[in-house]
Amino acid sequence: MLSPYGAPARTPGAHLPMSKNGPVRQILGFALVGAFTALLATALTQAGSSQQVMVFSTLSSGPADTVDPFVVAPLTGLLIGAVIGTAALAAGFTMTGPAGNRMVPTISAGLLAAAVGPAIAVGVAFGGLSADPGVAGILAIYAACGLLSYGLSLGAVYVVLRAVHDSLARRTVVVLAWLLPIGALVAVAAGVGVASLYDFSHDEATWIATIAVAAACVALALALGRALALRHRSSSALPSSDLDS
Repeated sequence: MLSPYGAPARTPGAHLPMSKNGPVRQILGFALVGAFTALLATALTQAGSSQQVMVFSTLSSGPADTVDPFVVAPLTGLLIGAVIGTAALAAGFTMTGPAGNRMVPTISAGLLAAAVGPAIAVGVAFGGLSADPGVAGILAIYAACGLLSYGLSLGAVYVVLRAVHDSLARRTVVVLAWLLPIGALVAVAAGVGVASLYDFSHDEATWIATIAVAAACVALALALGRALALRHRSSSALPSSDLDS
C-alpha cells in the first residue's frame, strides 16, 4: 500500500525499521546521556565544598584511597546508560528519527567549535597578560572570543553537513545564525545562575556544573536549529496539490 507521496504507507502502531548501526547508536546515546547526567548531578551536589569520595582498596588493608568523583561518576553513568539502552532494545523499544537528520554531527561539530572561544577567554583570565588591558579591554577580549565561537560554530556545522552532502547544510546554518545568539544568552544566564547558587566558588565542582549547564543550553539551541531546518524540508516535500488544498 502506498501513501499519497508515493512511499509505502506506514501501518498505525508499526515500528520504523532500524538501520544496521541503529542498536549501537541507541546504546551509545543512552550511555552518553547517563554519563552527562551523572557528571552534572555530582558537580551540583559537590559544588561549593571540598568534599571528596573515599573508597577502601580491596587489594590492601591500608588507608582509604581518594577517588576523583568526576571520574567515577561519569564512568558509572556511562555503564548504567549502556545497560538501560541494551535493556530497552531487548524489550523491543527503539528510538528512531527521520532519515538523514544528522542531529548528532550537527550538535557535536557546533558544540566543539563553540568551545574554542570560552577556552581562550578562560586562558586570558587565568593565564595573565603582560599588561593590564583594563575593564574595557577585558570586555573586548571576551566579546571577540564570543564572536569567534559564533563564527567557528556556524562554519563547523556547515563543513560537516556539506562533507556528507546534506541538502540542508545552508538552511541549517541560516537558522542557527539567528538561533545561536539566543542560545548563547540563555547559556550565559544559566551558567551565571548556577555559579551564583554556590557564591561563585572557584572549586572544581562549581566550574564543571557551570560549564555543563551552559554546554547543554548551546547543544539544545543547535538541536532546535537543525530540527527547524528538517521541518522546512518536510514541508517543501509536500506535493503542490496538497499545499493548495
